[in-house]
Amino acid sequence: MSTHSFVAHFLKQNNYLETLKAFEKEHGSPISTETGHDESLDQIIQDRVSFSKDFEISDLSLNDANQAIVDQELPNWSTPYPSTKYKLKEVTGLTISAAIVTDKVIASSNDGSISIYDYEGNRLSRKERFLGGVVAKSVVSVGKNDVLIVGMNGNIYLCRLEGDELVKLFDLALHKGLVVDCGYAEVNQNRYFVTIGWDKMVKLVKISKDKIEEIATYKSTLAGTCIGVCGYNGSVIVVLGRTESTLLDVLALENSENNVPEMVPVYKISLNDAEFMANGFTPRCISIAQGKTKPLIAVATSQEPFMRVIIVSLSKEAIESKDNKVRRGQILTNTNSMAPQDKFSQPLICWRQPHASGVWAFGEDGIIRCLDVKKQQVVAAIDGHKGRVKCVAMGTKMVTFGADKKAYRWTEN
Repeated sequence: MSTHSFVAHFLKQNNYLETLKAFEKEHGSPISTETGHDESLDQIIQDRVSFSKDFEISDLSLNDANQAIVDQELPNWSTPYPSTKYKLKEVTGLTISAAIVTDKVIASSNDGSISIYDYEGNRLSRKERFLGGVVAKSVVSVGKNDVLIVGMNGNIYLCRLEGDELVKLFDLALHKGLVVDCGYAEVNQNRYFVTIGWDKMVKLVKISKDKIEEIATYKSTLAGTCIGVCGYNGSVIVVLGRTESTLLDVLALENSENNVPEMVPVYKISLNDAEFMANGFTPRCISIAQGKTKPLIAVATSQEPFMRVIIVSLSKEAIESKDNKVRRGQILTNTNSMAPQDKFSQPLICWRQPHASGVWAFGEDGIIRCLDVKKQQVVAAIDGHKGRVKCVAMGTKMVTFGADKKAYRWTEN
């Protein structure tokens, strides 16, 4: 992201071609007019002027509308909560991703195998090379007995748990390369799965009984870091975090003039109201829960030395405007998780189920921190793993897998 490129892009867009030539001549070399950013110089300046005019940095208190959301939608961390761990007996190797399906735990390993465990950790089945030698990056529960498995090759696989066996029903080549992140939601009794890949493509998939179908695509100008999907006012909404940006892109699923589904960028949420800057940190993990009336979006940031967890929601007016402008003053709470991290860390958070009564923050140090995001504080820290918590399976129970190659089921007693 070069200032010279923004100026060159501005000159080219406005047909100041002779001025552009003179600019390049004085610069001494050709200047790319591709900014790698979806905001033009005009938009950035307008946003900056608006920020200076309308936003007082000295007063970051919540407005009445946001305070009402905090009061009505965000519960405090409640007790009892899962804090006693039981080791799953037969888990071996490094688990990359896991999901809870009915009363089973389905886990993918770095050796390409898929294993099914009961809650005691007894291995009920294990399939070597389940995806033909491809390692499964993500395992996601997408219904009562259904699972979507995301392969490292960019393909996704719809599977069904039948007894103690996992059966493949359908597969779909989705991305040209690695899938960075994915999310799942049920909206209007329909099942949706969203992905962001290294190819910068956002893909929205609809899941039917025995098949999966790609229904909409969106090309991001920046590489994605995290993604989530939810329903709001009957619409399917995708929330995207990207590199080099403190903004969240909000996309809505709509029908085009030809009645073809498409993802439309409707507005952006600023995660950094304290100062006007584009890339002080980036969103790295998104977890979405349904509040009483609105979606609650928890965002883990890349900030050092401690991860912060920012809570935002969605604006009906901003979605309907479809102006794709930056909305500031959207932050409900901002909590220091006290989870240590550096530039190589991959933050991991999850809403506490089933009532979004706080956020779990899983640290690089193996500690599981309980965040009361209403009070904006850490209320408990649980000794979890020796080293990074690699992944978590969340459902009626919670199961964690660590870089120490151990797995624990957590209970309230």
